Amino acid sequence: MSVISKIIMTSAIMCGLFATCIFFSNLSSTILDVTGPKLTTISNPIQRKFDNATVFLPGLTNRLYRQETYGKLMHHHGRHLYTPKKYRVQKKNQLNHNLKRVCYYTVPSGEWPLLAPNEIDVNLCTHIIVGFATISNFSIAPLKDEDEIIFKNILQLKKKSPFLKVLLSVGGAGDDKGFRSIIKTEKNSEQFAVNSAKYLELLGFDGIDIDWEFPAWYAAFNERFMFIILLREIHRVYKAPNYNFTLSVAVPASKSIIDRSYRVSQMAKYVDFVNMMGYDFHSFHWYLPLTGHNSPLYSHSDEWSMFSTVNLNWTAFYWIQLGMPREKLVIGLPTYGQTYQLYNPAFNGVYAPAIGTGVYGIGGQITYPYVCKFLAAGATRHFDLQSRVPYAYLQRNWISYDDEDSLEEKAKWIKHNHFGGVMIFDLNCDDFARVCSNISFPLIKSILRGLQT
Repeated sequence: MSVISKIIMTSAIMCGLFATCIFFSNLSSTILDVTGPKLTTISNPIQRKFDNATVFLPGLTNRLYRQETYGKLMHHHGRHLYTPKKYRVQKKNQLNHNLKRVCYYTVPSGEWPLLAPNEIDVNLCTHIIVGFATISNFSIAPLKDEDEIIFKNILQLKKKSPFLKVLLSVGGAGDDKGFRSIIKTEKNSEQFAVNSAKYLELLGFDGIDIDWEFPAWYAAFNERFMFIILLREIHRVYKAPNYNFTLSVAVPASKSIIDRSYRVSQMAKYVDFVNMMGYDFHSFHWYLPLTGHNSPLYSHSDEWSMFSTVNLNWTAFYWIQLGMPREKLVIGLPTYGQTYQLYNPAFNGVYAPAIGTGVYGIGGQITYPYVCKFLAAGATRHFDLQSRVPYAYLQRNWISYDDEDSLEEKAKWIKHNHFGGVMIFDLNCDDFARVCSNISFPLIKSILRGLQT
């Protein structure tokens, strides 16, 4: 075959491939109902159509999600999607709000630490969120009948501190806890809002914390839109003069969940604040058998792509970038740690190979008193100078945790950046029984020191 024939044949093949790419590009645009010219013009009309809609047509919310998502991609096209905008720290006189100190109290069950309500220092918190309750018959219901006794005992703490607000958290990790049953129709959401308000008023709570983990996660896209309707109905009922309840939402720190589950700017209209769960950034999983920090403040210099996003600093500013006002963004800090079992004790740094959770703790999680015992048993402590958190190891056991130094620094960071406050998860896992020292709740008190400096 001559050189000219080869050139002609190569050109024909290249043209064929180019035509095929164009065909499939047009086909995908047709299937997704998204085209280039439409992307710059559909955002507002479609948004108004959704906001005014009371009935969801089949496929409408899926199409809205695709248009919104692909519209953002077209808008950002060349921008690195893993880099949030940089924000200048605003002057103190520009932001005048009181920092919230939100403390979760978990009703003891199983092996979770048993902290009696009368052992709680009410001076530590401006808000106590009691977890958890579920949804039944379009209203709030305790997980166990005896839980209501705990609810009432926690509510008695308001007599010691008249400015303390006590909220009830509905949901928690695991299944949807009944949320999918109340978002099916707008009427269901309205019924839940009315019934739940009556329940909160009956017991004496000051509001609700919605802890649905998570709308549209491993589920239909339209839950993302229906969740906003639920918040809108709760807000409408709860802000009536006869109630004036507080509405908060527990939200994740994972970029992939945030992008799929929430319309942040819409959510911000209805919530008093959100509790960003700034922990569980790393824990042992079979598909990622490596050690990692439970709650790193900053990324590591050798982290790249998605790994550079799993830290408090990146996630907090990502929430702001998406439209959550910083005074409504409450940063969650843990009093518990994560445990790992090392593959080889000789490799004991961050991102070391692991084969499971450690022998200490509860299901991979460890309370601060157990961390103190671990260190007292001879464990080696290291402080990560880049991520600003400690870790410790002894033989095959490896623990990521926060101590007084790391939490005080995080609290200073929260105050310096003028976020809405700090959320602590939870009161139960701090050293309330003085195992580590003669100071009760040392971790939370270190957070308070950071907020005061």
